[in-house]
Amino acid sequence: MSNLEAQIELLRTTGNQFSDEERHSRRLALPGVYLEGDDGPEPALYDSVIVPAIPYLIAPSEEVHEALEAIRPGRATDQNPDDFIEKTFNRKGVLIGFSGYGTGSDPIKKYEYSAEHDGLQALFAHCRTAGISIDGVIDGATGYGVPGLSGTLAEKQGLITTGFAPLESLRGAAMRHKYGVVGKVFGDEAQALGGTPDILVAMGGGPNAQKEIEAALDLGTLVILATLRGYPGNSIAHLPNRATEAKTAQDVEAARKAHIPVESTSVKHLLGIFDSLNMDRLRATRDQRAEHLARVLAPLP
Repeated sequence: MSNLEAQIELLRTTGNQFSDEERHSRRLALPGVYLEGDDGPEPALYDSVIVPAIPYLIAPSEEVHEALEAIRPGRATDQNPDDFIEKTFNRKGVLIGFSGYGTGSDPIKKYEYSAEHDGLQALFAHCRTAGISIDGVIDGATGYGVPGLSGTLAEKQGLITTGFAPLESLRGAAMRHKYGVVGKVFGDEAQALGGTPDILVAMGGGPNAQKEIEAALDLGTLVILATLRGYPGNSIAHLPNRATEAKTAQDVEAARKAHIPVESTSVKHLLGIFDSLNMDRLRATRDQRAEHLARVLAPLP
């Protein structure tokens, strides 16, 4: 497997943390677990290098939990999320979530994430020099696009990483300190991903990202729409322009109280927003979010 710097560069230039050949060669069927395919049930696949190496993994479904326990000897695989939730929300530093496009290269389209790479790198460096303590980075735990970059760049900074992803995403999983398998198909993880961080930074993204920011706003989480490059018209970056009832604010406190996003159109502006944050106010909704996450991750039969 390539080193972290090589993975970051591949993500920046193609949207893939690993080459297609490397990723496909590592995919195996999760024993006894199936997803609904076009022609009926088909085996759920997982990355046989990444998934067994994740230090701590939560799977509310008993079926998925048992299968993951079987392929992860010596690793912590839990079905009850109580300990995870308590430790996550008891951290004193800020919990930052990242949302955005999680698409990699294919033979026809070319994906490039230099703007997001530079923005994330600048944000992590700024928080370190400004004394903003990051005690958790939360994302979609996949090795593609924005979630791939947020996880690898956070790892490079030595930060605690947490990912939420559906069963379908285990085939494209990326290393995180803690990983929650939520639901089966893409989008099922949105309530967990959006409901955990104190701040959710959205860099582009489509329907799934919209579900994540809606979950965050419902719980009083500060959402920042960071438009660092031109995004397609159906991106959440253009959400305020697509619906007359959608609103954004430039003032952080006004946005937080009104449960609407803050817009940022440059890295400099994004860093300025972070300088203006009141951490105590951001953490004030953690009890509510902990209760929400307990419902989302409740053990399933």
